[in-house]
Amino acid sequence: METYRLLVDENCPMCCLYEKAFCAHGLLSRENQTSYQSCPPSLSNTVDMDRARNEIALYSVNKNETSYGINALLRLLGSKYSWIERLGKLPVIHQFLLLLYGFISYNRKVIYPVKIKADKKDCRPDLHRGFRWAYIISVALSTGFILNHFTPNLFAYFKISPNPILEYLICFAQIAWQLAVIQFIKKEVTLEYLGNMSTVSLLGGFALLPYLFIGQVYTISPILCFTYFFAVVCFMLLEHLRRCTILNLPIILTLSWITFRCVVLLLLFIQYS
Repeated sequence: METYRLLVDENCPMCCLYEKAFCAHGLLSRENQTSYQSCPPSLSNTVDMDRARNEIALYSVNKNETSYGINALLRLLGSKYSWIERLGKLPVIHQFLLLLYGFISYNRKVIYPVKIKADKKDCRPDLHRGFRWAYIISVALSTGFILNHFTPNLFAYFKISPNPILEYLICFAQIAWQLAVIQFIKKEVTLEYLGNMSTVSLLGGFALLPYLFIGQVYTISPILCFTYFFAVVCFMLLEHLRRCTILNLPIILTLSWITFRCVVLLLLFIQYS
């Protein structure tokens, strides 16, 4: 049986999740796992550590070679389930998997940011502008879709029928607003901040899903609807503050984030009053 050493980012929940899954299915043992942050010289001298920040690395002890990213995952899965590796290597499927893996890997630190300890190696991936903007735009579309199904519950209380593209406009306007603000504060972390802000919006959208599912079965009072929505906004505010703290960004960005939402509410009030 081929012996592997898997190099993962110990601060990435997704990395740790599939690492545990590999162990649970007998593809890997605990002794064959190594974190990027505490990688021994014997392995770091063999693996391309710069590339390993962007793509998980799988070193084959028997063959003395390293696979990276989706190829590493397919190779490890193929050691027990050969059909998965064969299927994943089909050109169309492989290209899709490469894009999906890159989309997740290059955005993992804005999905789940952590404060880097001074005594630990930094496993933050390089900034890939294409994947970052793809993440920001896809999150705006997803959040707009969820809000498009939730806000009618709020508007119904005032007997108003909202425009179906309104929430999409608000989501993209929020990006443009904060993009302008971050340019004056710390331009070099623009995409890092916008990625984190997008995750805050996505988490808020996900938090609304239970209400939507329950609302399909039970009639929910307008008061409860407004209370639930306010609680989600408060959660988003705290999460925005937490992420700005991790990025060492001033509170003015959070104030700007709140100001945008107040301006939107004011414009909606003027529009429908």
